[in-house]
Amino acid sequence: MCKKISIDIDGIFNDYPHCWVKFINLTIGTNFLNKEEARKSVGEQEYERIKSLYRISEYKANLDVSDEARSFCSYLADKGYEIIIATSRPLKSPKYPGLYDLTFNWLKKNGVPFSSLIFKERTETFLKEVAGVLYHIEDELEYADFFARNGITTFLYDKSRRVNNVELDNIIVFESFKELESNFE
Repeated sequence: MCKKISIDIDGIFNDYPHCWVKFINLTIGTNFLNKEEARKSVGEQEYERIKSLYRISEYKANLDVSDEARSFCSYLADKGYEIIIATSRPLKSPKYPGLYDLTFNWLKKNGVPFSSLIFKERTETFLKEVAGVLYHIEDELEYADFFARNGITTFLYDKSRRVNNVELDNIIVFESFKELESNFE
């Protein structure tokens, strides 16, 4: 039986949201500290306009990949896991032509082992697409909760220590990928 795991991209393999805020600052000459501050200051329409630019930019295509996350994926591949990259990036949207290829090529160029790249959403259709997935790795609590409520053991990456020590059903909070490896021995 093939062991399957799904893993988010942004915030796992890159330094999101910091890389996104940096792009905003570079694009419009500001010095925002976080995405909430940027959204509030520039307004929703301008925020979304800049986000559209970011999604298909060379900047995004050349983001650094976390060595720790890449090494962890290699560790999983060596342990026989099928790795599915499940992202909320709108990969198939006609609004962002080339986003799927940009993302796929970014992962390959950076040596991230994976078998498929899919659009993640909180729907029954998506759950059918990830049937058989045993584990999911996520950095956003709302997605972690979705996976966990649907019977998938979820590891929530909390490098910034945003999650209080509350009881989370079927969600295991971790702060480093080295720490996480012990769950997959």
